[in-house]
Amino acid sequence: MIKRIRFTALPLCMCLIPSGARAVMLAGLVAALFTVLAATPASAQSDSSRRGSALSGAVDFRADTPPAAPAASDPAPAGPASSRPAADQSGAASDTGAEAASTVTGTEPAPAAADPGTAPVPAPVDPAAHPVPAPADPPAYPAPAAAEPAAQAEPAHSSGHGGNPWSAAAAMTALTDGNSRFVGGGVSCRNPQAEKALRHGLVEGQTPLAAILSCSDSRVPVEEIFDLNFGDIFSIRAAGSVPGVDQLGSIEYAVAHLGVPVVVVLAHTHCGAVTAAVQGADEPGNLGALLHKLDPITQAVSGVANADKITRAIYLSARRFSEQLPELSPVIKEALDSGKLTIVDAVYDLDTGQVLFHPQPQP
Repeated sequence: MIKRIRFTALPLCMCLIPSGARAVMLAGLVAALFTVLAATPASAQSDSSRRGSALSGAVDFRADTPPAAPAASDPAPAGPASSRPAADQSGAASDTGAEAASTVTGTEPAPAAADPGTAPVPAPVDPAAHPVPAPADPPAYPAPAAAEPAAQAEPAHSSGHGGNPWSAAAAMTALTDGNSRFVGGGVSCRNPQAEKALRHGLVEGQTPLAAILSCSDSRVPVEEIFDLNFGDIFSIRAAGSVPGVDQLGSIEYAVAHLGVPVVVVLAHTHCGAVTAAVQGADEPGNLGALLHKLDPITQAVSGVANADKITRAIYLSARRFSEQLPELSPVIKEALDSGKLTIVDAVYDLDTGQVLFHPQPQP
């Protein structure tokens, strides 16, 4: 304030003083001014400098242009941005200028980077000192065993493929029990999980419990209706269960070489071949020759009422063909006479699924 008054009164005084004395006084005032400036403390000059720097920093702080980003290799921590309005920052520039300038310029020293050469390198791990644990073995699940025969017996006789362990009684029990399971929906002995092992076990040979001569009808799946597995039945098929030369030769092989204790002649209800024969169908070729082998059956039921004629012919066909087997084959007759073979007739009912053994012909 004193300096401001001093410089304001100077021009007024100069107007009142004569020119000669004015020059002298002007020279004195100039000398006094230099003396005053020279005597000003350094601290005042530093304070003035700091204020100017703070004002400059405040102007830069209000600018919209963001400060330059620090170098990636030596990042400097950025100070917190001011939350006050630009007008407050301008009014308080004298108080906070130093802090704003420090924030904008980022003069805080960055920490020194670690020397990678001094970091210790870990020693390699010895695999032998840390063995990898062996993987745990999966739990053992034994394959389900194939259905065992109802009973075991001494071989009926030795054959080229070894003795057959089935007896006639055990084989008949297996057949009747299997059909009961099929009809009643009981637990089946056929296990798909065991079939692979069963197939491998049959590669070297077979010991079926029975040979079954059945009709070729697709509605008569023999292994299914007796609920038996691979290797249990030696299956021989022909339309009408008619025993021709080929069928007789197959039965002889099962008896003489596989040692089957039982031969079953299996007819079934609603048989197309028997129905055609009873109705007198005239078929050409081999089919006609096959139907003519049923002529003895059709003649036996000629006097039966038409409503029952076909059913009675079906039951009679199973009985008649089972009786003809030893008459038509010496091999079968020898096994039957020696007690090594049992021949059984049976009828499968398509409606109920039941197999009737030794059925009596319907009246």
